[in-house]
Amino acid sequence: MLDDYGRGGLSENWDWTDSERAILESRESPVLNQTGLLDCLEFTGNVQGRILRDEGMTNKQIPDELRDYMVQAWVIGRYTIKVQLSPSPRKRHPYYVTSFEKVPGTVIGNAIPDLVMDMQNVANATLRALVNNLSISSGPQVVINDDLVQPGENSEDMYPWKRWHVRRDPVTNGNGAQKPIDFFQPQSNAQELLAVFQAINTLADDVSAIPKYVSGNGPGGGAGRTASGLAMLMGNASKLLQTVAANVDRDVMDPALTGLLDMLMLTDSEGDLQGDENVRVMGVDVAIQRETQRSRQLEFLQATANPIDSQIVGPKGRAAILRSISQSLGLPGEEIVPSDDELEAKQQAAAQEAAAMSQAGAAAQGNKQASPVTKDMGPRTRIAGGAG
Repeated sequence: MLDDYGRGGLSENWDWTDSERAILESRESPVLNQTGLLDCLEFTGNVQGRILRDEGMTNKQIPDELRDYMVQAWVIGRYTIKVQLSPSPRKRHPYYVTSFEKVPGTVIGNAIPDLVMDMQNVANATLRALVNNLSISSGPQVVINDDLVQPGENSEDMYPWKRWHVRRDPVTNGNGAQKPIDFFQPQSNAQELLAVFQAINTLADDVSAIPKYVSGNGPGGGAGRTASGLAMLMGNASKLLQTVAANVDRDVMDPALTGLLDMLMLTDSEGDLQGDENVRVMGVDVAIQRETQRSRQLEFLQATANPIDSQIVGPKGRAAILRSISQSLGLPGEEIVPSDDELEAKQQAAAQEAAAMSQAGAAAQGNKQASPVTKDMGPRTRIAGGAG
């Protein structure tokens, strides 16, 4: 293999679609192989024991030549550089595939472009028709009767204030019924085509189950006009994305981590693993539970925001609710909400301030009652000393 590589390189065009994609993305084509890399093909699957013996495996490794064995092989050009029995005791392929929409009986399901392909074709055709109609109806169309135009007149050149030199035929056009040059405006169907395009986009939202307001665009009306209605719509739309994430957990993360656990148990020399361990991916399940719990907490917080419940719960209970909700939102609840000691100190200070204000008010009321009320009797004259 190295000798053939030194004589001109080894480049195999196994995947012609990769070459086409590389050309479209302005990358190096694997066919040219300007970097001088070796194309290696990895195979994981069942091979008959007789073929494995011919490749150099021993009778101890392959006791039955008519039996199929799960192997991993690496091939470069026409040379098999390595073949080994699959180390996984489960004898499964180390390839993990999932799809946006799973199709029973097939490895590859449907992605979003597959689901909206029909809508995409109609939308593209509508948009092309819209652009063509806009370009055609952007200005008037001109009808020129070449029989009435003077010879040598350039009828292809159009500009403002142009003078046209025409001639009249007294036999065919004596009364001037025919116009040498006429203009007409093509009809614009932009509004109809734009309405069809928007309707197709709405249908694409329904087919893909990912509405436009998930990416931040407004829902346009209905329940999405209010904050609570939009939150409800967002929650319903996120269920499909949670299903897709669950497919990734179930079809990719779970078998990949299970294979890693098998490899760790086979190579564990310290005895940390007992063999009864199991892998369980709970990413989406935990996220759904937290989302549901957070929604219930917010509903409870709104339901108890009234004077009657506030008297029952009290400041400490309200603070505990706020701490729990802020922590579930990822916020530092202990830093945002004061502690119970601080709340008690604030309550005592507020009570003392209220008592002081009540005492001051009572004293002012008492002084007001003790002072005599004197009516104004007009101007007075004060005489000092002696009898008046």
